Amino acid sequence: MVLIIRNILFSKWYDSSDRQKLLSWLYPSLIFAIDQELLGKTAPDIDKCIEECIEEFITKFPNNSFAWGCKGWKLGCKNQWQEAIISLEKTTHLTDVKSWIFLNLGIAYEHQGNYQAAIQIYKNFSKNHQNEISLFRLGTLLGRQKQWLLAKSFLEKAIQINPNYAEAYHNLGWVLLNIKNHHGEIQNLQAMESAYSQAIELYEQQNKLNLANSIKQAFQV
Repeated sequence: MVLIIRNILFSKWYDSSDRQKLLSWLYPSLIFAIDQELLGKTAPDIDKCIEECIEEFITKFPNNSFAWGCKGWKLGCKNQWQEAIISLEKTTHLTDVKSWIFLNLGIAYEHQGNYQAAIQIYKNFSKNHQNEISLFRLGTLLGRQKQWLLAKSFLEKAIQINPNYAEAYHNLGWVLLNIKNHHGEIQNLQAMESAYSQAIELYEQQNKLNLANSIKQAFQV
């Protein structure tokens, strides 16, 4: 793939405009092809190749949001969250910003402990995109801030989009557990039990047995 890019750069068969168009999709293809090959493996040389490819991508396309998004994503994979935020934030001032870039930016802020920034990103993102991951993370963060009713609404929206989202049912159960009436009792015990039961069933179907068992143990099911 690297040889293909080199050939395009120096080929007489492509004019400047065509060459730029080809490279603009070849770089992302190369980056993710290498990453998939690397998945689950430890290969510093290949990892370095990805980083070099991303830097070359940025050099040739400095205003490409995908290029900066790739850099932020790779930095996040290395737990370099502050550097990841800088790259991902840069993309928000460019054009054609992909949804995964906003999600990664929110996740990066979460890892930095800046939950308010993450919440704002997920809220803004959710105004224009119906994405179960952003809704789930938003609902979960709001739950951590004890904004239980808001958390409930976002987790329910995530489940509407993806009815097989076990983690969303799990956290919805936790949120419902904390919504109390004026007597201090769980307001909707049946809904809470249903959410946890659905989470257990889906976890077992998805072979996430540790998570299913953790709920069972908590409620001695």
